Amino acid sequence: MILYVNGDGHSAAAMASTDFVAAEDDVDLWYMGRAPHPVNLQRSYGAYIASVLKARLLVEADANNTNQAVIDQTKKFIENNPVNEQILVIAGLPVYDKLQFDEFGAYFKQRNIKHILYPVSDYIEWLTLRHHTPNEFGYFDELAHKDWAGNLIKPLTRII
Repeated sequence: MILYVNGDGHSAAAMASTDFVAAEDDVDLWYMGRAPHPVNLQRSYGAYIASVLKARLLVEADANNTNQAVIDQTKKFIENNPVNEQILVIAGLPVYDKLQFDEFGAYFKQRNIKHILYPVSDYIEWLTLRHHTPNEFGYFDELAHKDWAGNLIKPLTRII
């Protein structure tokens, strides 16, 4: 199974464990571009979930992503995926737009792709209510990612 995660900086685990938003912010990893910083990625909610599900993790999240970028990147991955393997998608859309959510959800249902979509505002609210404090840039640490992963495991195990 492939666990495909997309979204903004929260899904990319920006600053979860290092002071870097993306790999390119680290002078030693400039060549990786906007990919999530590998140390942060290891402590992301996606990595925790992939470990529990024993899934291969692919994260295309980027702090600069818009809703449309998340939707387009995800569809491109699904439509061009040469591997005949189950895909499980978790996508956090930066801005809640009911029409986009409904259309994106319908896209997955038409293709029988298991998925969880959530507005990033729900993620922030959920973590804040559990006493996680974002840093000055609005990002959460690895403990918050672990808690969010725990929150998503139950609905994920129901759908897969």
